[in-house]
Amino acid sequence: MLFVLALARPGALSAAVGQPAKLSSFPNIEELDLRRTSLSPFQIPQLRALGPKTRLLQLTYLERVGRPYEYFEALRELYDGLAELAHRCRVEAELHVDKSPHAGSFMLSDADLKTITNIPAPVVMTKLHVSHQLAYGVRDLAPLTTLSSLRSLDIVTYCADIDNESFRGLSVLTSMTSLHFGIVNHVSGDGLVDGLAGSAATLQELALVDCSSLQNAGLAALTASLPQLRRLSLIKIPWLTNSCVGGALMRLGVLTCLQLHDNGNISCGDGGLQQLAKLPLLRQVDIKRFPRFTPQDVNTLLQFDNLVQVNDRCKLRRTPDSENYLAGLEPHR
Repeated sequence: MLFVLALARPGALSAAVGQPAKLSSFPNIEELDLRRTSLSPFQIPQLRALGPKTRLLQLTYLERVGRPYEYFEALRELYDGLAELAHRCRVEAELHVDKSPHAGSFMLSDADLKTITNIPAPVVMTKLHVSHQLAYGVRDLAPLTTLSSLRSLDIVTYCADIDNESFRGLSVLTSMTSLHFGIVNHVSGDGLVDGLAGSAATLQELALVDCSSLQNAGLAALTASLPQLRRLSLIKIPWLTNSCVGGALMRLGVLTCLQLHDNGNISCGDGGLQQLAKLPLLRQVDIKRFPRFTPQDVNTLLQFDNLVQVNDRCKLRRTPDSENYLAGLEPHR
């Protein structure tokens, strides 16, 4: 019989991991899930108390960067401990790198990103989140290509040197389900399609902060290549036109949430966003900074029975005592 232990509170973690005897009292644990806790390096050695039947350990580590030398020392301790555990069972790690509230001006460099991704081979990194306050110093994506089992990547970079060729390197990642990426203003639609080709069959969530090089043909190719996409966010899309957007989005048959910001060419007229009504699973639309959008365009979106929430000039609330999702309009402040 499979014995799984999942701990969802930091207190529960300290109780179980802080006292090795407590873990050793569960010799039949086969899977230990610590992903909803904040694990620290000094707790890693205490996991040696896991019984011999443990075959899967899942954990999350939050690193708050204060001074660079402190950060690298903690990371080495973490990786050394995980490598030792990985010889006994499969170790899947999620790494969140954030900025300490007491830290001064400090950004990760390309060399720092290489250190982060230099995880010991037996350890599987499934998720990497780098705080937006830190990642603006990163310009080289090559270290990310070593994380072959990565399923979720959240990193906003200052992509002054990231072009189609460098973004295409991400195509070696074949298990991605979520990608939140930063300023890809030098990456075209073709570059996005090529870079996401490896995860085209698995990607469910895509957010791009600055895709100002994305044009109509590129959006059409991108949406056609991602059949499982459920959540899409595109920020700063000045070149997309009204006639293209509706048709391109219609290819996303399982889309549930759409966010579009910063565009001067899109309205609800001429069959543009009106086609969203044909997407059966779409429930939320977030539109901002559309100069051509009028109150009439917002009202048009509000007539779509499938939408639960529309954010921009108006916000739609679902009322529990009504079957009509259009009830409860209020101004969006």
